[in-house]
Amino acid sequence: MKKQKKLSKYFSHIVESNVILDKQNSNFRVEITVQVPKQVISAKHEDPDRVKAFDTTYDKVKTQIKKLKSKVADHRIPQPADIEPVVVEELEEDEEFI
Repeated sequence: MKKQKKLSKYFSHIVESNVILDKQNSNFRVEITVQVPKQVISAKHEDPDRVKAFDTTYDKVKTQIKKLKSKVADHRIPQPADIEPVVVEELEEDEEFI
């Protein structure tokens, strides 16, 4: 499906993804599982409308993938050892700041 391929736009390390569509009485049940390194993301939703069931499940998985990506991203705050000191020279009384 096209939307499955779109998930790689949000997280490029997707190993595998599966979609299960099951009809139970008058409801459609959609389950999406996405395998990424060291983790499996899954979501499911039931709805009488199969498109709405899929879209809702897809949105849930997309939200989880975006959350995972933000956790994986390097948000490290520079430590004092990583910052180079800035030398500020003092001006003499007769010098002007240019």
